[in-house]
Amino acid sequence: MWNYLKDPKNELIIKKQRNGSYDFSHKQRPHVNRIAPNYSLSKISLDDRDIMHTKLKNGKKVMAYYAFDDMSQALIGYAHSKEKTHQLFIDCIKNMFVFLNSKNLGMPMQMEVEHHLVRDFRDGLMRAGNIFPFVRWCNPTNSQEKYAERLIGSKKYGAEKNNNQNVGRHYSRRDSNRVINQKIFDAQNDNFKEATADYEVIVANEIQEIKEYNNQLHPNQKKY
Repeated sequence: MWNYLKDPKNELIIKKQRNGSYDFSHKQRPHVNRIAPNYSLSKISLDDRDIMHTKLKNGKKVMAYYAFDDMSQALIGYAHSKEKTHQLFIDCIKNMFVFLNSKNLGMPMQMEVEHHLVRDFRDGLMRAGNIFPFVRWCNPTNSQEKYAERLIGSKKYGAEKNNNQNVGRHYSRRDSNRVINQKIFDAQNDNFKEATADYEVIVANEIQEIKEYNNQLHPNQKKY
C-alpha cells in the first residue's frame, strides 16, 4: 500500500485532493516557460498589485493596475485606487489607450490577463476579436504565468527601491531585498514603524517612479 501511495503518478492525485488549489499550483504544477516577442505591442501583460512601502494614514494600501508591453518591458498603462474594483481595471485600459494615441501607435495584438478583476468583461471588452485580436487568460493563482508579475518585481526592486524605504519582503532569500521591521515598544507591543502619506502624494510618487522605470535601458542590451 505504501509503495502504491508513493508512486509519483498516484502521489500527485493525492496532493491535488488534499491541498488547496493555490498550494497545488505553486508546489506541484510545472512553471511556465515564456518566450519574449520580437515586436512591440505583440503582447500586453496586465496585473494588479498593492503598494506596500507607503500606506495611507489609516493603515490601508493604495491599489494599482499595470499594463506592460512584453517586448520593450515598458509600462504603457496604469491606474490607482483606494479599492480594488472593476473601475481600477477600466481606468488602466483607458490610460493605455491615451498613451498609445499620444505616440500614434496601433492596437495591441494580444492581451494577457488574469481572472480576478477581468472575468466579468470576458464576454464584452475582453472577448477575443471584439477589440483586441487575441486575449490570453492566465490560470488563477498561477503568478509565474503572467509576465507582468516579473516586470512588477523589476520596477519594485529598481525605481521603487531607489526612492523608498521598506521595499522588499521580510522572508526574501536575498539580504538586499529583505525588509527589517522596526518595532514600536508601546503598551500593545505589537506595532511597527511604517511610512504613511496622503493618497495624492503616494500616487504622485508612483507616477514619477513609473517615468523613471520607463526611461531605464532595456535589460537585454545585447539585442536592443
